[in-house]
Amino acid sequence: MHGFEAKVLASSTILILTLVNCMGLLLGAWIENIFTVLKILGISLVAILAFSFDAPVPALGLVSAPLNVPTGFGLIPAMFTAMLGAFWAYDGLNNIGFIGGEVKQAKVTIPRALIFGVLGIVGIYLVVNLSYFHALSIPDVMAIAEMPGKIFAIEMLQKIHGPSWALFVAVLIMVSTFGATNGSILTSARIYYAMARDGVFFPVMGKASPKRHTPTFALLFQGLWASSLVFIGTFDNLTDMLISASFIFYGLGAWGLFLIRKKGAAHTGFVVPSIIPIIYILFCFTLVIVTFFQDPFGSSKGLLLIGAGIPLYFWFRKKVDH
Repeated sequence: MHGFEAKVLASSTILILTLVNCMGLLLGAWIENIFTVLKILGISLVAILAFSFDAPVPALGLVSAPLNVPTGFGLIPAMFTAMLGAFWAYDGLNNIGFIGGEVKQAKVTIPRALIFGVLGIVGIYLVVNLSYFHALSIPDVMAIAEMPGKIFAIEMLQKIHGPSWALFVAVLIMVSTFGATNGSILTSARIYYAMARDGVFFPVMGKASPKRHTPTFALLFQGLWASSLVFIGTFDNLTDMLISASFIFYGLGAWGLFLIRKKGAAHTGFVVPSIIPIIYILFCFTLVIVTFFQDPFGSSKGLLLIGAGIPLYFWFRKKVDH
C-alpha cells in the first residue's frame, strides 16, 4: 500500500472509531476489551513461535564483529534515543486518568489499573524481546533493525518459519493498531470535555449527549484534528514527536505534586516519597533535551503544535478570570 492510501485508511479508521465512541462509552469499552484480548493472544503466539525455534547458536552470546557502542558521555543520549520507541508501548498508562470521572470507585480502581497495567506491559515487552534474541543472533537483530520500513516481527518469523507467517503478523499489527486507536479516542476526548467544563476551551466541547452521555462534540473535534495530523508525517515521525512532547507535560505533572503540597490542597491519604517525582522530573527533562538534539526538526514540530495552543489558553483563561 502506498503512503497516501495508507494515510487515507488511517484517517478513515480514526473517523469511524470516533463515530463508534459517540454511540456510547460501553460500546467503545467492549471494542477495546475484545481487541486487547486478541492483541495479547497474537503477541503471545509470536513469542511462542520464536521460543519454539531451535536456535543453532546461543544468540545473546554471539557477536561476530565488534559493536559500535558509544562510551562515556555519548552513551547517555544513545540510551535515551534507543528508549524513545519503547516508550510508545508504555504511553497509554496515563489514559486511565482521563476517564477518572466516569470510573466507579476511582480511588481504588485507577491505582489498580495503573499498577497491574504497567506490570503487564513490562512483562509482555520483556518476554517478546527475549523471544527475539532467542531465535536470532545479535548480528541478525542488528541487520533487521537497520532495514528501513521493515517490521521486526515479520522479518523474524519469515527468517525462522518461512514467509507464510508474514500475513499473520500483518493482521496482528492491524488488530493492535485498531485497539490502540480506539483506546486513545475513547479516553483522550475527555480532556477537551473537562477543559470546556472548566471554562478554558470552547464551551460546545463541554456538552454531552443527553441520550448517550458521551462528549460528542469533543470526540468529533478530536477525530477531525487527529485525522489531519495523519497527513503531516510518517507513523515514526508522529510517535517520536508525541513522546518527546508528552514528556514535557509528564515532568510538569510530577512537579505539580510539589505545588499541590505547597498549597496544602491534597489530603487524599496517598503519599509518595519526594525522591521519586524528583528522579522522574530529571528523567523527563533529560529525555526532552536529548530528543531535541537528536531530532531537532521533529521535536520543533511537536513544540510548535503545543505552542499553537498557548494563545488560546490565555484567551480562555482571561475570560474565566473576568
